[in-house]
Amino acid sequence: MIQGIVAIGPPLGALAFEIYMKTDWGISLFFLVPLALVAIPAVRIPLTALFRIAAIWLVLSLATLAAASRIAVLVMEESSNSANSYGARSQLARELTEAWHMRFGSRWAVVAGTTEVGEPMTFYSPDHPAPLTPGELWSSGLTSLEEARRLGFIGICDTTDGRLPTCEAWMKENAPNAEQLVMTTQRFFQGHPGPATEWKIFIQPPSK
Repeated sequence: MIQGIVAIGPPLGALAFEIYMKTDWGISLFFLVPLALVAIPAVRIPLTALFRIAAIWLVLSLATLAAASRIAVLVMEESSNSANSYGARSQLARELTEAWHMRFGSRWAVVAGTTEVGEPMTFYSPDHPAPLTPGELWSSGLTSLEEARRLGFIGICDTTDGRLPTCEAWMKENAPNAEQLVMTTQRFFQGHPGPATEWKIFIQPPSK
């Protein structure tokens, strides 16, 4: 019953309220079935079977871990242009943080961009700027457009993203006097180069 509610309820609610859902919400489903097998007497499995299942899981997990580095290399070679997966966001975050400090000598407070770009900046930058996602119906509550204009912000548009025209239009409307830069980042894994990604950067200074 719990499994059914968690599996069916949120998608139906998302359709009813027109909410965009990422697949991450379903992670909890993976824990409910094992929990039921262990905790509910009516469906409890024999201890021997449970031990064997745990042993199989451990062997498969260790084998996957051992092969992980080779798998990563193969995937990178086959998908060398997948900037969405291999774009060097940590490198970009460091460079943008330095650029902000050099210009204004203060903490970088707000980053504007899509979720795929903005939230990694929040994570990787030592300043942890609050993310502002243009066009979202419900903001994260961490900042607002008014606060972004007051504190200044860095806007980022991924040139490999199909939403690039929308991103650029938002930046031109909300940061018409921003300093514009083009930055290129690239990451390597065990000597294998990932895609070189170009980012269009808009540095909007704090209001005076």
